[in-house]
Amino acid sequence: MVVRLTAVRAQSKSLMGGPIARAGDYPVCWRPSRWDGKGQRDWPVDACVDGRLIAWRVGRGKHKQWLYLFTTSSLPAEDVVALYGRRWNIETDLRSLKQTVASRGSRCSPPT
Repeated sequence: MVVRLTAVRAQSKSLMGGPIARAGDYPVCWRPSRWDGKGQRDWPVDACVDGRLIAWRVGRGKHKQWLYLFTTSSLPAEDVVALYGRRWNIETDLRSLKQTVASRGSRCSPPT
């Protein structure tokens, strides 16, 4: 499993216990926030998923930004980041395809 986190969630006390000072691979225990599964699940008080928080800088030059990933995988951090990058490319390709099809319209006729 690989999940992207917001900076706020990645640096929350429930995950890291404080701010992330540098890029790295940190062991964490994912605990549900009060909003996770709100009204749908009764989480045990000690519910936890052991995994890793990967903090990584991505982009080039002025466009560098932080990427925060939670994973239960044992792959090296570089491989997890690369895996997420491939998924991101697929997502953006699908979005572009949907926009192209919608702008041109699609016409279908029932089989005769």
